Amino acid sequence: MELLGEETRPVAQKDYDCDASPWVNNGDMNRDCYEYHELRDIVRAKRDGYIIKKGMRYIKQTLKDSGDIYTFRARLDMHDLCLKYDIYEDA
Repeated sequence: MELLGEETRPVAQKDYDCDASPWVNNGDMNRDCYEYHELRDIVRAKRDGYIIKKGMRYIKQTLKDSGDIYTFRARLDMHDLCLKYDIYEDA
């Protein structure tokens, strides 16, 4: 996988699905592994439907994988959890 570009903290112009949330939800970690403030972030994301809401800041990456180009968008809170706990699959 090749990173073609990254925008950190742009403001969402419309609602987007959060691509990091499934990694948190499907990860091997149980809720006892997270700190209290992290659990609050997960609850907030769930309450929002795991959506990056219009007006929120998020991370946006353009990636190339096997010739396909796609965009990865994630809520900052969910992305930070994935990075902190090494939840993302190695590419």
